[in-house]
Amino acid sequence: MYLQHFAKWHQRLLNAKLPFGSGVWDPVFFAQSQRMTPAELHRTVGAAVQAISGEWHLIAKAVRLLHVGQCDFARFTRNNLEESKQNAPEDLDEAACAWQRALGGARHGQGGACNSSVMSARAKRAVCESEILLQPFGEELQLFTQPPCSLRFYSNLLQLHATNCTGVPPRAVFAVCLGSQTCASVEAQPQWSELQEKLLPLLECSIFQLLQAARGHQPLCVADFPARNLRSDPSPAGLPWKQLGTEAFRQGDFWLAANYYSKWLEDLVEPSEKAIAHSNRAACFAKVKDFEGSMADAQAAKELRPTWARVWSRLGIAAEGLQDLKEAIQAYRHAVELDPSPEHLEALGAVAVHFDGEADVEKTNGDAAFAATPPNFGLATAFYTVAIALHPAAVPMKELEALASKEKNLLESENRINAEEKFREAVEELRQATASKDASEVAALYGNRAAALCHLRRWSPAVQDARMAVRLQRDSAKARCRLGVALLGAGLPEEAYVEFAWALAIDSHYSSARSGLEACLTSIPKWRSRMAQRSERLLQDRGRPRAFAKVWLISDLYYDHKANAEWCQDLDDSQFQDDVLIVAGNVADTLRSVMRGLKALKEKFRRVFYVPGNRDLALNASEVRTARFPDSIAKFLALLSACEEIGVEVFPGAVGQDVYVVPLFSWYSAEFDKRSRPDPNVGFDAQCVWPLDHHQLWKWMLKLNEAHLRLPYRGTVLTTSHFVPLTTLPYDSTGKQAQAMGCEEIEDQVRILRSSAHAYGHSSMRSLQVHGGTAFANHALGIASDENEVPERPLLLFDGANGVVKGNGS
Repeated sequence: MYLQHFAKWHQRLLNAKLPFGSGVWDPVFFAQSQRMTPAELHRTVGAAVQAISGEWHLIAKAVRLLHVGQCDFARFTRNNLEESKQNAPEDLDEAACAWQRALGGARHGQGGACNSSVMSARAKRAVCESEILLQPFGEELQLFTQPPCSLRFYSNLLQLHATNCTGVPPRAVFAVCLGSQTCASVEAQPQWSELQEKLLPLLECSIFQLLQAARGHQPLCVADFPARNLRSDPSPAGLPWKQLGTEAFRQGDFWLAANYYSKWLEDLVEPSEKAIAHSNRAACFAKVKDFEGSMADAQAAKELRPTWARVWSRLGIAAEGLQDLKEAIQAYRHAVELDPSPEHLEALGAVAVHFDGEADVEKTNGDAAFAATPPNFGLATAFYTVAIALHPAAVPMKELEALASKEKNLLESENRINAEEKFREAVEELRQATASKDASEVAALYGNRAAALCHLRRWSPAVQDARMAVRLQRDSAKARCRLGVALLGAGLPEEAYVEFAWALAIDSHYSSARSGLEACLTSIPKWRSRMAQRSERLLQDRGRPRAFAKVWLISDLYYDHKANAEWCQDLDDSQFQDDVLIVAGNVADTLRSVMRGLKALKEKFRRVFYVPGNRDLALNASEVRTARFPDSIAKFLALLSACEEIGVEVFPGAVGQDVYVVPLFSWYSAEFDKRSRPDPNVGFDAQCVWPLDHHQLWKWMLKLNEAHLRLPYRGTVLTTSHFVPLTTLPYDSTGKQAQAMGCEEIEDQVRILRSSAHAYGHSSMRSLQVHGGTAFANHALGIASDENEVPERPLLLFDGANGVVKGNGS
């Protein structure tokens, strides 16, 4: 019976014209000769068989017979070997020689009327030396191929069970002989070669998987947990059937996984554990398209754990496979209500597309569940999902994505004037594409589902839905606010801040957006979303020899001026390739120009550290016209993200053994001016837009550094800020300029870090002074002109061989 089902399966395989190996199955030798681990072997078989579209129902029947049924080795031998024993020759040696001839001796037109595939040399040598006696068992299996062929099975099981076996007993060996009477002639050589090429590889890997007697002698699959040898342990009690099944399922060996889960199910007593076993086996049957078996197991699991979302998902998959749409919709509804995971949402939406319903009714039901007392956000999510699938709107998603990509490219265009004009055209096209009533209705559905998911704290799908709502309604403050809530819940306060800021830019009286923005301002200084990046930078060069560390300094680059850009390009291409550069702010006016300048320097130096300056954070006229940023904090956060993309560092990092560079974010304080009182009516940097009092901005900027002050630093610490940290350092004090020059609280953080040298900018006065044992250096490039003498190169701030440079090292 096993072989009949196997014949049907292989007939379909051959019709699919898939690449198929031959066979003597020596488990250890096969894995070694093919240079495949057992895990790789399982994956190879799984990948080859899974590629057969629509034929899994045949394999499922064989699986049920071979694995799930009560077929043991005794029944196998009784049904298949008894007949072979009766028909076997009395002279076993003669049988072995005949087998050898069938394997390798038969040539086209020689040695009989059948052409047979050549097996491994090791197997033939073993037969000649009478070490392994292979005998046929079962009936010859006819395969209806073109040309027709047949399979004959052999094993040495009788030899293994013989009582007169002396010496070291041989290993269990199974063989299959592929033969074709049609190809016995010389003229059929091409057909025979083609048949072997197509059929042999898959036979070698797959046919022994379906023979239960052979499967027990295969190499154990490589699992990710310690387990006893299944073949040597006579007691099945305590074996990790669940883990074995999980590993087999992960490797694509679904029929073996089903067998393991069946074994596990026999040992279970607890209903909750039984539900898991039934659910897992239902997944195996669904993978092999045995949806009846999958439905039975899923129903059993549901009876045991009706509040478990996964069993409802299993029911939905099985019902969908059985074309029971109504049952599938109902099952997926329950799954989403209990667990609105992205997988369940996607499955419900895919089935709901074919459901005969109305989007308005589903939305009304969703609103009712949302507003119920108590609210049922899971059920509301399910209703909104079906409503989205049923909505007749043809939302032009591809067009929206193309326009969004066009918009981004125009923002980074070289020709600013032409880009702005095309940008306005792209924005207008985007608005027209989303101005329809249908688009707004779909946006509302996505927004409502995002709100329900936020209440359920399912942040990842909530972010996806809120992004879709914003894409369809860019000027909706509510959609922006919902996206901000989802991002904040997902642990991304930097991205959430931008959305809350846009919501306030659209509606300045939106209290929810104001509360969200304040929450982001409180959360951002903790830098939890960038913890991994900070840790990686801190450890990057800790093992690099200190003597090879050189740190240079430049500030006030003004890269958007042609002469300054040429100065950067003229730096030596090889001199600084092993060195580090500190850029102390004021690189350029626009984000694009800042990135161009930093990229140019990154090509010259091994590593570049950067802190933004006031000019970097100003909203340039072109950025205002293109609505690039809602405010300067959004631009600040965009600068940090852009630096991360190009490999420029804004967080502390080791640059050598016991040598660290620590960037300090900062802003100026009016109290820095000791000659005049702060005037709230006097403002600086009018192009900077802040969501809080600009006279108190310095406190928030310094708070961004507090998490870095607690990191473990040993040895030499080099710090950098854009603004002046000491009133005793040179700067322009005419008028009220000192109120926008520096912040004395920067020095407090410098002292906490025990910095050996501090690099700063902003004052445009090059200087190198020592105060309190710390060297304070400013090496501003300034605007290159005939009146302004620019330095030839950056200032050498630290040399690993000599320590901090406290004189003119340039």
